[in-house]
Amino acid sequence: MPAFDPIQTSFLGGEVSPRLGGRVDTELYKKALAYCRNFRVLPHGPLLMRAGSWHVYSWTINATIPRLFPFRPPGSTSDLVFAVGGNYSTLLDGAGQVNHKRSYLFNGGFDADLNWWSSSGTTSWSGGVCDLGGAGNVWQTVLTVAGRNYRVSFRAKSAGMTVSLLGGGQTTVIPASANWAFYHVNSWIGTGGADEVRFFGAGQVDDVVVTCDEDAEVPGFGNFGLPFFADAALPKVQSTSELAKSMSIFVQEDTVPWVLHAKMASMDNAGANIVPVYDLYEARFAGAGLTGYPGVAHLGFQGRLWVGGVRAFPNTLFASRSGSSFDFTLGASAADAISQILSTKGKIRWIEGKKSLLVGTDLVEHLVSAQGGIITQSDFGVSDESSFSSAEDVQSAHIGDQAMWVSADKRKLRAINYYFQENTWQSRALTFVAEHLTSAGIRRVHFAYSPDPTIICELGDGGVIGCTYDRSEQVLAWWRLDVGAPIGSACVARSSIGDELWISVTRNGAIYIERIPLHEVAVSYLDAAVTKAVPAGDAPVVAGLGHLEGQTVGILLDGALEPDQVVVGGQVVLARAGASVTIGLRYSAKGVTLKPEGGNPRGTAQRSKRRWAKVVARLNDSALPLINGERAADRTPSSPMDQAEPLRTGDVEVRTLGWDDDGVITVEQD
Repeated sequence: MPAFDPIQTSFLGGEVSPRLGGRVDTELYKKALAYCRNFRVLPHGPLLMRAGSWHVYSWTINATIPRLFPFRPPGSTSDLVFAVGGNYSTLLDGAGQVNHKRSYLFNGGFDADLNWWSSSGTTSWSGGVCDLGGAGNVWQTVLTVAGRNYRVSFRAKSAGMTVSLLGGGQTTVIPASANWAFYHVNSWIGTGGADEVRFFGAGQVDDVVVTCDEDAEVPGFGNFGLPFFADAALPKVQSTSELAKSMSIFVQEDTVPWVLHAKMASMDNAGANIVPVYDLYEARFAGAGLTGYPGVAHLGFQGRLWVGGVRAFPNTLFASRSGSSFDFTLGASAADAISQILSTKGKIRWIEGKKSLLVGTDLVEHLVSAQGGIITQSDFGVSDESSFSSAEDVQSAHIGDQAMWVSADKRKLRAINYYFQENTWQSRALTFVAEHLTSAGIRRVHFAYSPDPTIICELGDGGVIGCTYDRSEQVLAWWRLDVGAPIGSACVARSSIGDELWISVTRNGAIYIERIPLHEVAVSYLDAAVTKAVPAGDAPVVAGLGHLEGQTVGILLDGALEPDQVVVGGQVVLARAGASVTIGLRYSAKGVTLKPEGGNPRGTAQRSKRRWAKVVARLNDSALPLINGERAADRTPSSPMDQAEPLRTGDVEVRTLGWDDDGVITVEQD
């Protein structure tokens, strides 16, 4: 029989559709896989076992599986995650719930007008600052919950200013200063009735935040207890963010929009101990240019909030005044709000804007432009760029210079970008090579930028698939992500060391929030994992494992694998002492090659029986994998007992794997 030595030098084809299983003549076949689970395909070509998930939070408020949204706090380069249930929401970081105060009222940066506030005299505002003008001028707002203990924080340049809480009878004089300074007025007790926060006199005011220490709506420090979206509406919620203002807007066509907003607030008069204060409030749109609740939104393009998908006006695109995200007042000025019908048919499904404004509907993908460059009510043009249609309630995503959206049948993920040579926008189906992976339908799409560009798709059955995608390097490689349980929601949160995939997952009948690093810093290879210091003693008891109750867990003690145990009473008992232990659920990664081709003088190796005399795998800083169920020698005499075997770089081999009709090679990492 002929002998041949096929080689697969990369896996940049990712998992491909069985429909491509006969395309042995293509370059894609030479680098693709028949199956790829829990292996990420790196842009350089190799497979990397995905990191395990860290347990962050136990969702015990109600049975609603929460939606997850990234949120960037002020002054930070890393995202928090906003977890939203039907009647409960909270902010989380990698260590758990974020300690913060929900503000009772908020000036919103004055980016609309004086909504929530009223003034008398010659008060004015510009650039997000209220100028009181002079003596006798008043700027105030009414507190709707009376008889509570309030704290007021703000920034001011005073020229003879006084701040008071009417109803509480307390007044504080702000010392004159030519420079901006933070101030904090503590423990004002409202007595009921017409409680008001009032600034009067001369000077400028900004960043006003009022918190209420005794707000009964807040069930705990760090929680938002406001009604948000109904359970049935949660899957349809879309969000848009503006990092410069630390603000996210959440929309759903049957419910009033909500805003999550954060500002720095001083907690003492010296300006020290400055912490974020977060406010969750209903969006209050001014002006008659917008009627009804939008179902889609995009914040920031040309300084406006763009919305659409209003039930009564499905094909109309609305935009706020330039620089005023909540003001939809129409007028003759170029800066005024916009209300334009895009076409005679078609409901708006998504809006994306960078250099251009793209709008997807259930029929057509539009480009909105202006002859003068800046879109206004009087300079507004629409062209149809494609007609692939868009899915209902699936938000688009922006990836570099492309917009990415899901087709109406929820089976195809498409990306559109501008081709300069042809002066047109063109789109392609990114799922063409792996159409079998989307049989359950795509319900949400996310994109991770760092360290490797990665598309994440949530599926209708609770599954998740990923795609390593770098158009400039011609990388498009799909793979499956399996955490052993259905995923209710996901989002990508960014940090300075790389992006992380956050998931809400149902395990053992309970709902948990976990995070999976997409980087390679401080990762483990266990799911729902926690790392704890080991208590002293010969048989130390590790507690705090309630989320793993009754589960068989893997244990890494100072990096070395210990025997599996079942968690009983929220704890396990270790067989020996150590410094640090990581405990979580085991999982494995698996990749299966396509049927090999080549080496037969008759022209094809297909349907020939094969026997692999030797298989060689090249590793880089890796544990030893299983190759067709066999593992190379995994222990060296120089490795001390009770310590992890060093990771390998170089070639390893297994021999005499027997005869096989298909000749595929299965690589597993456990």
